[in-house]
Amino acid sequence: MNITTSKSNHELVYIALVILALVTVGASFLHLAGNENVYLVFGLATVQCLLVAFQYMGLKLEGVMVYGLVIVPLILFAILVFLCIPDISHYPLNLKL
Repeated sequence: MNITTSKSNHELVYIALVILALVTVGASFLHLAGNENVYLVFGLATVQCLLVAFQYMGLKLEGVMVYGLVIVPLILFAILVFLCIPDISHYPLNLKL
């Protein structure tokens, strides 16, 4: 493995994480209808989580068994989130800043 390539990948991921963090902070000031702010922020957090998991935790170099151990909890988490969406849409968050 080339050390300069690995270092530049770490730098690019770090820059992407900083930009995504700034976009997340900026998204908190947007006044979108309903709960779109929450969905946007959680979507950005998911992208940040995947970047950290694949780059810094080394998941991109692991085998199929580790992907199975990662995918099963993600599927269970997605089911839990989608089961909560009717409650969220029925009782919208009225956050006043």
